[in-house]
Amino acid sequence: MGGQLNSIINERVILLLLFLCDLQLKQYRFDLQIAINTTLNAIQADSGSNLQEKFLILNRLLSGEVVEVSGKKVSTRGHAAGNVFVRDLLARQFAVGVN
Repeated sequence: MGGQLNSIINERVILLLLFLCDLQLKQYRFDLQIAINTTLNAIQADSGSNLQEKFLILNRLLSGEVVEVSGKKVSTRGHAAGNVFVRDLLARQFAVGVN
């Protein structure tokens, strides 16, 4: 079981590294990053409906659906590593803390 898990992790790391190094995907990565950062930074602690709305946007993005943030439509289905990239970015944001 541990070897299988390590194999999956290694595959995802390689996929993510190739995704990050591909210059042709720079705009796509930027659009995904904007979608995450804008949504997280727009969360208002005193508004339950605002929190629910932002959670739904993140959930749709993680589910591969198209979301519109700051006038741009984006989906993680644009590349095989799109979802891995978004999950990694969200994890980093939560670990560091949202501004």
